Amino acid sequence: MAAVGEHVPNSTCGIPREDSWVMLRDPVNSDMPWPGFLLGQTPASIWYWCSDQMMVQRALAAESLSHAQGGTLFAGFAKILPVFLMVLPGMISRVLYTDLVACSTKETCMAACGSEVSCTNMAYPKLVLD
Repeated sequence: MAAVGEHVPNSTCGIPREDSWVMLRDPVNSDMPWPGFLLGQTPASIWYWCSDQMMVQRALAAESLSHAQGGTLFAGFAKILPVFLMVLPGMISRVLYTDLVACSTKETCMAACGSEVSCTNMAYPKLVLD
């Protein structure tokens, strides 16, 4: 038990749920129902990775088959680059700075960044500057 005014680090943040490794969860009462996952995410993924204008245009405007394949590979690498620039640093800072970025109290957020909801805007600067 913490004394009044004593800061206790958040020890429950980042602990996965018991069903976190179950891909097809309950279709009605789950936070990620499997019908929405299969029927909603599959067409969106096919559009994003297979029929996006950037990839199709590179393939149609190519001089030969090898140029079309190279252009499509380059476009695929260009599409996956934001994962390494935005998503991974955010995930790393969430793990390293759980009290400031992730699961913190309203008072901690107000003191750190001036927002009651979360301090996700300071995840990347905190990772770079510290």
